[in-house]
Amino acid sequence: MYTALSLPALGIDADLPTTAALAAAHGFDAVELNAREVAELGAERARELVEAAGLRVGGFLLPLEWHEDEETWRRELEQLPRLAGAAVAAGCETAFTWIWPFSDTRDWDDNWAFHVERLTPIVAILDELGCRLALEYVGPATMRAGHRHAFVHRLPEALELATQLGERVGVLIDTYHWHTTGADADELRALPLERIGYVHVNDAPAGLPVDELDDLRRALPGETGVIDVDTFLTIVRDAGYAGPVVAEPFEAAMAGLPSDDDARVAATAAAMRRVLDGVPQG
Repeated sequence: MYTALSLPALGIDADLPTTAALAAAHGFDAVELNAREVAELGAERARELVEAAGLRVGGFLLPLEWHEDEETWRRELEQLPRLAGAAVAAGCETAFTWIWPFSDTRDWDDNWAFHVERLTPIVAILDELGCRLALEYVGPATMRAGHRHAFVHRLPEALELATQLGERVGVLIDTYHWHTTGADADELRALPLERIGYVHVNDAPAGLPVDELDDLRRALPGETGVIDVDTFLTIVRDAGYAGPVVAEPFEAAMAGLPSDDDARVAATAAAMRRVLDGVPQG
């Protein structure tokens, strides 16, 4: 496993040169890429910037509004080979996206069919590029509250969808979503290595019942001890996962820190070192 810096996950908007400089200064191993930015820079230039900083690349957010209306989806789907192709040429091997855990218009079966219809051509394009897709399920009960129909929000459900979509489609596993669904270690151990698509780590605010946790109000990994990050990472390590590990606490977790980007990245790097150092050596 290796650490990858995602500035958007810290509430920071910055270009690749700034991202690479911050990652290198604070001991990260890699940076996530923005496929649209890479397409504008050129894959070779993006790779040069990353390598000059002594880094490698992590994954990239799928640059496609596939949840939207059909016209938007089809228009953006036409751009996917160019955008994803640039990220892959720069060194990325995994694209990731998330699944909304509810719908107000489609019941479970209709929504499942919708996801298969929308994601199947995306997977085909990524496969052609030699890139895999990782699907992130969203666990907090507060995300489903007030909506007519629940949808995929647990690891087994996400695994089933990934399996239906293709051999190389994986699940993005996140400590927060694992915790908020009440999943235990055995559920995580049941995820085959080939289906571990990407890894996010963070913690949860203390003093709140699990069903009141909000998706965007998190803590830095290991900060509160509410989530058993050590067990999570030990299981992932023991499975043989060797890909990126990304902190995704979101901006609310940065509220008590100085507002400058360097301080936020420094705090995140320190948290990542603590939790990774806490993983027993196998």
